[in-house]
Amino acid sequence: MKQAIAGIMIIAVFFPMPAGIVTAEEGRAVFVSPEYIAAQIKSSREILLVDVRKKAEFEQIRIPGAIRIPVDFIKTKAYLKSKNIVLVNKGFSSMPLVSACKDLGNMGFDARILSGGLKAWVAKGLPVRKEPFAQRTLAMVSPRRVFQQYAARSFLPVDISGLQAPVAFDNTVYVNPTGKELISVVAGYHKNHPHHSVLIFNQAGTGYATFRKKIKSAEIKNVFFLTGGMKAYVKYLENRERAGAPKKERIKSTRQTPCRSCED
Repeated sequence: MKQAIAGIMIIAVFFPMPAGIVTAEEGRAVFVSPEYIAAQIKSSREILLVDVRKKAEFEQIRIPGAIRIPVDFIKTKAYLKSKNIVLVNKGFSSMPLVSACKDLGNMGFDARILSGGLKAWVAKGLPVRKEPFAQRTLAMVSPRRVFQQYAARSFLPVDISGLQAPVAFDNTVYVNPTGKELISVVAGYHKNHPHHSVLIFNQAGTGYATFRKKIKSAEIKNVFFLTGGMKAYVKYLENRERAGAPKKERIKSTRQTPCRSCED
């Protein structure tokens, strides 16, 4: 299959959707599984995979034959209206793509969403072009990205620190980091929300490797980890608040912040 998929320039006429494909309630956007897309490519169906991630992420790891176009710019590419578009992101939140598919459909585009994103594609063992160790970054989500997606409630925050964080999300689920509760919570959530994700975090953002192994052995999808943990998220919120403060207050706050090199 790797030889069949790698190097394909993907374009064309639309392919029939099988009965098992799930339709999202939000905007009626259709999700297509990695296995289905791989099978279509192998049988020479013409599909255009449009990766909407940032350039640096795309260059690190991507599906062979995919092109990169930021989601807001797809509508400016009139030639894409004749293509069978499948939108690809990391997989953490599909809500922006659901909205994009609805808008694109209204403008005459035929777009679908890769269910689970690039992370799900990799999990299925399907081919990618990547830099060394790039695959490890797929499960990590930055505080900025989490902040951007939180309002949509498209993911479940799960605190594995063993302590109820002083600053956390209002729908956080707290689980015992050493027990089987984590697997039970994640599996239960995915059963009712198959296109949503789970965000796991602790205070420092360290020690995630053990939980990754547990999740992998349980064959659970759509699980991500907060880069830097809750401390990094709180820091991000503080920086946002400081950026929105009047200039004099920002200067004062910056001067009061200890220099990291001085602390060393």
